[in-house]
Amino acid sequence: MKLPFGYRIAYGGLHRELEAAGWQLLFAVILAVILLLGILLIQFDTARIPGILLLEMPLAFTGGALALWVSGVGMNATGFVGFITIIGISLNHGIVLLYRAVQNEKSGMVPDEAVKEAVAVRFRPIMLTTLTAILGMLPTALGLGRGAAPEQGLAIVIIGGVLWSSILSTNLIPALYLHWHVRRNPSPEGGQGL
Repeated sequence: MKLPFGYRIAYGGLHRELEAAGWQLLFAVILAVILLLGILLIQFDTARIPGILLLEMPLAFTGGALALWVSGVGMNATGFVGFITIIGISLNHGIVLLYRAVQNEKSGMVPDEAVKEAVAVRFRPIMLTTLTAILGMLPTALGLGRGAAPEQGLAIVIIGGVLWSSILSTNLIPALYLHWHVRRNPSPEGGQGL
């Protein structure tokens, strides 16, 4: 666009505030991931389990993005906050599951049995957490009540991300843990585990 001499185009007002908020949220996400990684390294004393758990984050983001796409609701600032929220929730599911598996192995169980027992014991708490989050966010996600529209993106992202991450926590994360455990500690006979 050619402008006459002395004229210029500048974005201000809400656009400038949204841009600043976006950079602040990006910084918050990076800081949160770094702090989570540090805590996970201290908790598990190995980089393998935090690596598996961090793989769950982009997959939980996929669940939130798919939920937004299916619902037809556009992305907004509250949706970004929803993505930050599902980082913590999705990691919590994986942490309680793998922590139980590691404790089972320390008590003498073989890896397969340790993971099966951990999934059996932690499945119900993970599903209850998921259902609580979904039922709590459902009225907002449906846009019920006054003032629900601005927060609708947040609720939809959390519902999709939590649902998808709970499915991954109870299926994919244990499978990855066993896969990398077997690759790291192959049995002498060439079998599947210890």
